[in-house]
Amino acid sequence: MNNSNSNSFVHQTFGLTNKTCVVTGGTKGLGKAICDAFGACNAKNVITCSRTGVDKDHAWPHENVCKYHHSIKDVSKERERDSFLTEIKEKFGKADVFVSNVGFNIRKKTSDFTREEYHSLMGTNLEASFDIVRQAYKKGIIGKGTSVIFNSSVAGLTSIQTGAIYAMSKAALNQLTKSLACEWGREGIRVNAIAPWYINTDLAKQVLKNEEYKKSVVRRTPMGRVGEPREVATATVFLASQASSYVTGQILAIDGGFSVFGYAPPDGTSHSENVVSGAVEAKKKRRKDPNAPKQVKTAYLYFAEKERMKIVQQSPDMRPPDIMAELGVRWKALSEKNRKPYEKIAEKDKLRHDEQMKSYQPSEGYDRDGYAFQADDFEIYDDERKRKRPKKEAGQPKNARSAYVYFCEVSRPSIAPKGTHPAETMKLLGRKWQRLSEEDRKPFEAKHEKDKARYEIEMKEWREGKRTNSVTTTTNNNNNNIYIEE
Repeated sequence: MNNSNSNSFVHQTFGLTNKTCVVTGGTKGLGKAICDAFGACNAKNVITCSRTGVDKDHAWPHENVCKYHHSIKDVSKERERDSFLTEIKEKFGKADVFVSNVGFNIRKKTSDFTREEYHSLMGTNLEASFDIVRQAYKKGIIGKGTSVIFNSSVAGLTSIQTGAIYAMSKAALNQLTKSLACEWGREGIRVNAIAPWYINTDLAKQVLKNEEYKKSVVRRTPMGRVGEPREVATATVFLASQASSYVTGQILAIDGGFSVFGYAPPDGTSHSENVVSGAVEAKKKRRKDPNAPKQVKTAYLYFAEKERMKIVQQSPDMRPPDIMAELGVRWKALSEKNRKPYEKIAEKDKLRHDEQMKSYQPSEGYDRDGYAFQADDFEIYDDERKRKRPKKEAGQPKNARSAYVYFCEVSRPSIAPKGTHPAETMKLLGRKWQRLSEEDRKPFEAKHEKDKARYEIEMKEWREGKRTNSVTTTTNNNNNNIYIEE
């Protein structure tokens, strides 16, 4: 096939020459990208609408080959849908491509939605799309040869925890796609849907500017990035053109592999097999220099510290894994405004850490970041037993006791009477500690701080005495282990 024949084939198969294309909501985001792609493929007319006028700086770059028509219509409202379809019928007659690109989302827990929000989401995301293609079909705008395309979402294919109602509406839209494809197939009408994942639009950027959230999205995407609007637009061109003439009733996921991503071990086998075979090194434990500055806390950690107490007070019997899951859900549901206080605290903490790291001098054996790998950090297993840690040296001070230990000493007699099984005793004490308010914990924390100060002073004296005492400085050449209990 020579070049001229090849170009002709591409234009005839993938082009939209002399086609009239309708795209609702085509002035921003994915709708705008789809309109631009249709124009670039030599469509005759691109007809779109939006609730507001076109931006002043919006220029249609395909004026020489394709006419751009815009109406101010809110297709989530029945009267304006009818008016928009009447304009199309009177001016253009039949549409060759009809893209229903209308929808929005409210990110909330199911229990927090109001009836008004439910009706608004379902009305815009599902009912508007259903009604506009139904009326377009009745008016003859959709007919033989028309390619109908719904803008759905991967939220309709799998759970992504961005709101139950949004997911319901998109799942229903996917089923509508399949039903209409079967119902209208004999009339030569094809019906498909696109199901994007996170795409780099202005709307998605508002969510993805949270770096932690963006990282979690990218981690679950095999291609390791978010999508671009043009990638959705070109897939839509495929469904609109003759290249997909035998494709109908399909939900095309444009998601970088997200919807099919399951468990992915490093080399295709289980993690345990990788460790045993040596394909993957066992994770080494790092020891933190006790003199190094404290690590920076993220905004989420500050939020979790505060919110965990509320969860425990509301549900005292909730298991720790369930608490972590609930914290994650609440963090995701938090608005940008409500996240700002935690982000400010985290930024302040980062400045503190950076300033302290400038003057930090690593202890012997530790790197500049304050970490070290030492022989004692690795747990060695043999067929019979696990290696035991060396005992403390004679005269070494006792470790500082935690606030929780002080609490247990005081509360054990009243919470767990004599004769209670030790495991049950620990369980009861743990629950009581979790329910304790910050104010009630302060006396125990004060005791901990006092004991910690005692421990630091005694350790300093012990180390100095060990260096000057010729007896205690004698070390065993066969055992250079240094034991630090954390």
